[in-house]
Order: sequence, then structure tokens, then C-alpha cells
Amino acid sequence: MAGLLTLKRKKIWTLASIFCILSLGRVLSFLLDSSNVGKFKERNGLLVASIYSDLPLPQQSMLLERPELIKDINEAFQGAQEIKTVALVGIGGSGKTTLARQYALSQTLRIVWEINAETKESVIHSFEKLAYALSQTEEERKILREIHQIQNFQEKEEKIILFVKNKLKNHSPWLLIFDNVECFSDLKQAFPSHSLSWGKGYVIVTTRDSNIQNNTHITHAISIGELKSTEKLTLFEKIMTAGNPSHFTTDQQGQAEDLLTHIPSFPLDISIATNYLKATHQPFESYINKLSNYNKDFLEAEENTLRDSLDSPNTRYSIISASLKKIIDKHPDFSELLLFVSLLDSQDIPRSVLNKYKNEAIVDNLIYHLKKYSLIITSPGQKEENLSIHRSTQRLSLAYFTKMLNLEKNKDYL
Repeated sequence: MAGLLTLKRKKIWTLASIFCILSLGRVLSFLLDSSNVGKFKERNGLLVASIYSDLPLPQQSMLLERPELIKDINEAFQGAQEIKTVALVGIGGSGKTTLARQYALSQTLRIVWEINAETKESVIHSFEKLAYALSQTEEERKILREIHQIQNFQEKEEKIILFVKNKLKNHSPWLLIFDNVECFSDLKQAFPSHSLSWGKGYVIVTTRDSNIQNNTHITHAISIGELKSTEKLTLFEKIMTAGNPSHFTTDQQGQAEDLLTHIPSFPLDISIATNYLKATHQPFESYINKLSNYNKDFLEAEENTLRDSLDSPNTRYSIISASLKKIIDKHPDFSELLLFVSLLDSQDIPRSVLNKYKNEAIVDNLIYHLKKYSLIITSPGQKEENLSIHRSTQRLSLAYFTKMLNLEKNKDYL
């Protein structure tokens, strides 16, 4: 009897061992399958099924840590809502996208995906990529191939969004980043609005449009403003010394502090200036002079530095000029009004002066569009009837209008 029990135990152990080996084989085979790369993330020492889009960040030697803003995002995501939405609002180059990606990569959710929200077409293209990443069976992939063949854009859009909705609902909680939102109506159908359809999750919106804080879909809006002087210096030192700030001498630090007072207080501008100085080996004073006398040659040199050193395709001038062009296209009177603003003191501009130059309705419309591109700053204690713009924005605006209106010859405008 004892021998029979021993034999049974041996058979059970043998079968269990075979089952474990086969199961391990299947897991290894699944992990080695190229189609499943990126679908697992380590959490507490274990591999957890996850789907992450590509979220590139600058090298550590060029990356500014902003723990206070990360903390603000964490606090904004607290609450009872099943879908929580936070908007990161700021001028181009303020670091909104980098901050959203830093936060996303620190999370251990089942799905983290970035949506290119610049246009309606880019939104649907991003959703289509997410749909393929979420597809788990050949049948689902077949459905997506059939959807891809649909010629009618609206029908195709609806089916892709429905597919993603159903998959997200079964993979809660998730995190979606809607990056660079310019017109919220372009993503209305694709924006998670109710947990019954989308499941539970988190949404981060990055946008220049400060008017978005009035949108009913936005739970919280966080303003991404200018860097503190200590943050500017930290980022400058990191880039100049390739991540070894200890190599920076006291004399160099003093020169850098003086230089940074002339540079817009945003990560993009610090990165461009530092890489330009590293590439050209010019004295800091020479760069300050070029900033004061912005010309075509300097602009091209900056763009070349940007192209070779950074992921961003935009200089501060290109960001401001593109925003101004879009604003001017909205109303024929905006051009002269913006030129007028660029000739005044940039701080505490009385709206009454602008109203006298044009009229109140046009000025209200202009201010709305300036806010759309975060070109207006709000100072503590500033009166509501006054407005202020970034000093660098005003300087570059004047450079833009000087070129566009050929002011050196057309003195009548002035």
C-alpha cells in the first residue's frame, strides 16, 4: 500500500513538472515574440502585462527634474472621478510634453499611450496605432485591417474609436496623453468622457491654450510657467558640463547667471542657448549681443544648432512668429494692434489704451487669441484691466513685424 502511494506521488510530481516546463516554454515563447515587445513592464519585481507608446525624453544630462510639478499632477489626479483629466498649459517650449512623459513613465498602469492631438487626422492616426497595439488575437487584427480599408473618414473614425473604447474599458486603469491640443473640437469624439464607455483612467492634455481651463471636460489645469533662476542655472550647468555640474567653476557660474537674465526662462531657450555656445565656443557676451540684435544669420545658426542637438524643431522665434501668423489670420485689425503692443512697455499694458486705438470688441477678441497661445502672462496683483506679455515675446514680435511689414522702409506704420 505504501509502495502504491509512493508511485502515485511520483506520477503526480512528474505530470506537474511537465506542465510547468510546458507553461514556462509558452511564456518564454510569448516574451520572445517580437510582436509582444513592450507589452510587459516590471512592477514590484514581477512582469505585468502593459502597453506603452514611445515616450522619448532628452538625455539625462539635458533633462531638468521638476518634482514640484510632478507633485501637482499627482495631487490633481486625486479625487472620486473615474476619469480624471489634467491640462498642462503653457507657451511653446515650456516643457509640457517632457513633463507629461516624465509623469507617464513613472506610472505602472496597464496602458500608457500618447496621442498626437495637433489635428483631427493625427488624433485618428494615433488611435489607429493604439488599436493595433491593443489587438490580441488574429480575429481582432483582421477587424482592424477591414477598418483600415474604409474610405469614408467619419465611418473609419467612429469604428476605430469604438474599438479602442471597448479595449480600454477591459484594461482599466489606463493613462492617455493628448499632446499639443490646439482645437479641442478636433478630438471631441476621441476624448474619454464617461467611464461606462471608456472604463477608468487618467488623461493628461498638453496645450498652449489657457482658455481650456473653462472646458467642462478638464478636471484641473496646471500652468507651466517660467523656470526659477535656480532651475535655469541647474539646466544650463547640466548641459554645459554633460551632466557633471561640479566641473563648473565659481567664475563660470557668475557669468552664466548674468547670461541667463537675458534668455527667456523656459527649458527650450536654455537648451538652445547652451548648445549654441557649446557648438560655437563663443563668449557669453557675444551671445547676449546677438540676442539683442536678432537677425537672419543668427536665426539660421540657432536653427542649425537646434536641428543637430535637440529633438524640438522650433526656435523661440519660430514659435512666436507661427503663433502671431495664426492670430493675424483671424482678423484684419490684429496686425496693427499687435505691432502697437510690441512698441509699448510689455508689463501692465492698459486695455483702455488698446480700446482707444481700435475698439473694445476687437481688443477682447485679440486677448482671447493671445491666451490661446499662452502669450499673455498673469502677474500677482495685476489689475484685470491691464495685460502683460513676456518681454522676449515682445522683442521677437517686433522683429517679426519689422520683417513682415518691412518697417525699415515703411516708416508710416510707426
